[in-house]
This record gives sequence, C-alpha cells and structure tokens, in this order.
Amino acid sequence: MNKIEFNKTSNIFINSGIVALYRYLGQYERKNSNEKFNFRLLDDKLIVESENLLSLLEEVYYFMGKDIYDTSSKKQLDKLENVYYDVKKDEFHRFPKIYTYGLAELLTNNAQGTTKMKENSPKIKNLEKEQPDVANKIKDYFDKNNLKLLSKVYLNEPYTKITTIDLQDKYWIDGKEYCYLTGEHFKSLVNAINISPFIKGLTTFNSFLNSSDGKVSQKGLYLLRFSPALAMYSYYKGYDSFISSFFNSNSLLEINDLYKSEFFYENEIMQSWKMPFKRNIKLHNFSFARKGKEDYSLDAAEDSFSPQEITFLILLTFYKKKFADELTIQNISKTETTDILSLLKIDKSPISLVTFKADKFASTLRPNFYEEYTNVKFVIQLIHKLETNKDKRVAIGEIWRGLIFKTSKTESIKDYNKRLNLERQIRIKVIECLLKGKSILPILESLFHKSYLLLANGDNSGYRRYDLILEFLIIYEQTINFKLNEMNESLQQKAISLGKSIGYAIINYGEPKNDTEKKANAKNGRKYLISLHKARTIDQFRETLIRIQRKYLVSISNEILENLNEKNYVAVKQYAQIGALNSLNVVLSNQKES
Repeated sequence: MNKIEFNKTSNIFINSGIVALYRYLGQYERKNSNEKFNFRLLDDKLIVESENLLSLLEEVYYFMGKDIYDTSSKKQLDKLENVYYDVKKDEFHRFPKIYTYGLAELLTNNAQGTTKMKENSPKIKNLEKEQPDVANKIKDYFDKNNLKLLSKVYLNEPYTKITTIDLQDKYWIDGKEYCYLTGEHFKSLVNAINISPFIKGLTTFNSFLNSSDGKVSQKGLYLLRFSPALAMYSYYKGYDSFISSFFNSNSLLEINDLYKSEFFYENEIMQSWKMPFKRNIKLHNFSFARKGKEDYSLDAAEDSFSPQEITFLILLTFYKKKFADELTIQNISKTETTDILSLLKIDKSPISLVTFKADKFASTLRPNFYEEYTNVKFVIQLIHKLETNKDKRVAIGEIWRGLIFKTSKTESIKDYNKRLNLERQIRIKVIECLLKGKSILPILESLFHKSYLLLANGDNSGYRRYDLILEFLIIYEQTINFKLNEMNESLQQKAISLGKSIGYAIINYGEPKNDTEKKANAKNGRKYLISLHKARTIDQFRETLIRIQRKYLVSISNEILENLNEKNYVAVKQYAQIGALNSLNVVLSNQKES
C-alpha cells in the first residue's frame, strides 16, 4: 500500500482531522527533508503517497502528539520530575510531567502516559522480578534525587499522552466491515478507544450510524485523534467547563483557509500562564477609555461563561484579524456590508461554526451541548455594519459590557464565577438570538425596564450606554427584517420617536430647574411606564397611551394609531418603552444624552 485517500465526510471531527493531518504532513516534511513522500489537499479529499506509507503516518501521528497532547507548564518544565532510563547507554534522562488540555483531554480523559513500545513502560514490581539490576538502579536514582517513584517506570524513551497506535495493513484494506465514522468498509475494525465521549454522549458526533459494538476503522480513529490540532478551545470555571469550536465548510480547502496560524497561541506562551493552557485561541479583547486615566483592556474570554459568547468572540476575532492584517481603517469604513464577504474571501462557500461544551462530571469532562451555527456570514456582516455605522458607530465592546445586568441579589452571591455567570445571562440570551438571526426586542425591552426600576430605586444595574444599545437594536432588527411581527422601518422609527417623546415629556414635566428635579420626574413617571409594560392587549395599550397623553401632553402619531393591529402592537409597545426608557435611564444614571 503506497497511496491512501482521506475522504471528506459529514463528520466535523473527521474533516478537521484531515485538514490537521495535511498541516502536520507539511510541518513534518520541513523538518525531515530527506524523507520522500507526496501529499495534496483537494476540496473533497487528502491524498498521501509514500513507499513506507503506514510508517510515515505513524511518525506524523506521534509528531503531532508531542505538540498537541504532550503539553507541560513552565513549572513542570523547570522541575523535570519524570525520568526514563536508557538501558543500552546506562543513562538517566529527565523530562517534565505532561498534561493534556483542550479537545485532546476530552478524548483521552488525560489518561496516564505510555511509551510507543509497551515493553518500555513496565511496572516496577514486574521489573524487580525480570530485571532486578535495572530496577535497583532506577530505585536508587529516584531515592538520591528525592523523586517520587510511582507504579510505572520508563525505559529507553519518555512517555507520550497520545494514545499509542499500531498501524497495520489489515485495518486499511477494503472489506465488509462498516465504519460509521468514515462511511467506508474495511477488512477489520478496531476498538473505539479514547473517543467514548463522542459515541456514548451526544449522538450528533456520529457521522452515519450509532455505534452498537464500539468498533471503528483505524483510519477514522487516526483522523479523529488529529482533530484537536484545529479545535479552538477555552476553559472557564477553572478547568471544570470547556468550550471547543471548529470552522466548517463544504470544502476541505476552504476549511484549511479559514484557520490562520496567528489565531492560535504558541505553546511557550500558554505554558507560562498562571492557569496553563486555559485557551489556545487569541480572542479579541476590548479596550475602553477612562476620563483622565489610561485606557483599560477587558479580556473578553475571561469574561465569558457560555458557548454562545465564545462562538461570537471567535467570529469577531476572525473579522478583526482579517482587517488588521489585510485592510486599512479607511478601506473598512468605505466597504459596503454587501461587499465585506468578498473582501474577506468567504463569499463563495458556505461557512458554519460548530461549537460544543463539556462540563466536569465526577473526574471526567462530558459533552452536554452541541450547536452548528450556520449564520456565520450574517454575523460578520452585522459586526461590520455596527462597527462602521455612519450615523453612530456601535462599538461591539460597548454592547458587550452593556449587556451585563447586576442586581443586589447577584452582588450578594459569594461564589465569584456563579455571580459573574448570572450577571451575563441577558448577554448570553442576546448573543444566542443573534447567532440564530432571531429577534432580541423582548430581551432588550426587559433589560431597559428592569434597569429603570433599579435606577428609580437608587440601585445600580451595571454600566451601559443606553443610546448605543438602542442603536444596536434598531440596526439588528432591520437586518433580520423584523421577524415575528408586522413591522417596518417607518413604524419602528415612529414607535421609538413616540417613546422618546414620552421620556422627554416625563423628564421635563413642570419645567424642572436642575438635574435633581429631572431625576425626581423620571422616578415619578414609574407608574405610567409600569402600566405600559404590563399592557397585555391592544386596548390596554391604547388606554395607557391616552393616560400618558393627558398627563404629559404627548402627541401620538396618526400612523401609529392607524397601523396598530393584533400582530404588531406588542412590538410597537416594546419599541415605545425602550425609546422612553432610553431617556429616563440616561438621566437616572447621570449620563449625558447623546
């Protein structure tokens, strides 16, 4: 066998494994220029040719394993607490403790390391019987160097954390046995070792059929273990929760192009962190200005507690990195939203982002969330539209921090991670809707209303630019074409203008002389705003508007009254409330209306 084709499937892990294998073949070729082999990636397959094909694939497998599975922190590298004994040379060699992170940890459950050759990792009690002289040398070395001797010792080579593999022709030859991972038939299958989270957990991970006997092809197993090399991962809640994402497309070449090396941290950087290897993807951070002080930066990944937030940050990072590398600020501002995809070279192929989450259960991580977000292009266009909005730039960072909602209840929670998680639930809901192209109007109406009640009571609900969140809402709802209600841009603007008129009338009722009196007016309008919020029918909504009109002499557009119906009155009511609360919340939170 001197030629193998790795065919694209419907399984994201297999496809990612193929692209990762292609990349590591390239790295291996550059480091081993004397070895002769050929490989090329096509839209639907990777072709590898070599006179010693399985031997080559095995070498590349362990080459990748050192990089992705065999990771050590700076502290572990400094201490070098592992040892292997070279029997022929009678030499001891120190090497660091090794831990496995990211998707590789999920696959292997960070299992104890083993050597490529099984006989090189004997148990010390067996070695004492079979080679007592060697066993005594090892025990003496550990004793003299104050190292802890465990049940296993290592001979002639250090251990590796990637599951050992023995590639044999019989597992790669065509036959009658069906592999549900690749959709191909082979002469023999192998046990599905260290992929159990994807067989016994979420059935989404199975390409074709569910596994009944735990058998897969060695080819599928091989590719699946390469997939962590492309997984964009991030831990939160310490190492107890884990999020991983992959780019997906209908072409292997397209998948390869979507991944840029500058998106990933180098191992040396991840090793040095206080929490080593907490993430491998350079997610975009937000910078904020402070009056009279230096700007400060927010680590957005540290501030995230959900797959939705991380998914959005990956797309934002993709957008920002592309522009930072390939375009000037002038080009960005002049680029129409419809042209942005061609400028990013992602207009011709479908793109999605596959995201899953795993949480610690007992001593293992178990997948419990899976979603394939197909609105990637829509989200990138939306980000561009917000960031380059001509009337008022809507900085994503302001939306990011503005959707944090604090209450006295959340502030009293002692568990830091739990408190931050609860405060970000509104943001998680908004981003989830955004990723799926669903309306966020009810969520933001609730945010504005709850913020108003807290501010009117003298409490703090968190910092936000209400004017920018309103602009974000207007742009977003227009972009998704006002799904779920009979709304259009004219009626949307009329409803918001009505709300602004109500807010302005309440604040300036009785011609207040100063900000204190304006705040008092804003608080006194509470019963009218609550009535507006609680209106459950179109008649109740009209009655509330009439009461406000009589109290504050607000004029109401005939277009609103004439176009109100059972399908759109809820949306009109919500826009009107947000328009009013935008002004009231700005006054109550001591912001200047923009």
